[in-house]
Amino acid sequence: MTDSLSLVSDLIRLALGAGADAADAVLVNGTSLSVASRQGKIEHLERSEGRDLGLRVFVGKRAAIVASTSHDPGGFPALVERAVAMAKVVPEDGFAGLAESWATPEAVDLDMADPAEPAPDVLAARAAAAEAAAFSVAGVTNSEGMRRDSLTWDDVKIFRKMWPGLLMLKGINRVDDALKAINHGVDGIIVSNHGGRNMDSAPATIRVLPEIAEAVGDKATVILDSGVRRGSDIVKALALGAKAVLTGRATLYGTAVAGEAGAAKAIQVIQTEMDKTMAYTGCNRTDEISTDIFFGDRESNRLMAE
Repeated sequence: MTDSLSLVSDLIRLALGAGADAADAVLVNGTSLSVASRQGKIEHLERSEGRDLGLRVFVGKRAAIVASTSHDPGGFPALVERAVAMAKVVPEDGFAGLAESWATPEAVDLDMADPAEPAPDVLAARAAAAEAAAFSVAGVTNSEGMRRDSLTWDDVKIFRKMWPGLLMLKGINRVDDALKAINHGVDGIIVSNHGGRNMDSAPATIRVLPEIAEAVGDKATVILDSGVRRGSDIVKALALGAKAVLTGRATLYGTAVAGEAGAAKAIQVIQTEMDKTMAYTGCNRTDEISTDIFFGDRESNRLMAE
């Protein structure tokens, strides 16, 4: 408890010394579980453990909040600098600031709420203005910025020009798109419907994989994603032309149950299933996996591979 109080106190002192009129900090130590569902089906599970550090600073009637999972005091100055910089540019909020009275000698009563409860459109406008101002500060990013409905193949060319390393393009479900991706300089394609999250009527990737793998050949690396639940699914994908397979949902389930240990257990189960499937089909190495593993006459399997 003493160490935690010391960290929080040091962070607040730095904030006040960096130009904040007031500041408060919180250190949370615990475990959280988030579950998302859509149309009655679990879509996302995430379990996190750790100690999260949050800092809120006030500059006049402006406020900003930052958070960090690192408790290294060496990183506090940068965290404080970012928080104060954000607080200086966000719109003023007449209800932000220290209350006139103190709840206890050790704690400050901070009031960020409007007793009159402004209309939702007013709050939305404030949030949008605050977000825009926050993004103007160096170092502030937002993962949603990667989602652009206006992306075109010209953007892939730009990525290729900017990035000298391996470039993979995820979300391919058609032969023509696969070939177009190669013509735009990608090193590999990921046949994926993003787990069916974006469009539930998208084709199953295992069905479109063979023709895409055949068309691409050795011109790029083909990886399969989506719908992988068992180790046998990985073997099937390799037999149909994939060079590698991505799996995420099984490890998410494992993480939700037992954190990192649960994810490791899920991977172990998948690996065991894959090993057994290879043994049952007479494959000692992954390069021995072919369409011969499928039930049916060999001529039909040969035609399937072609």
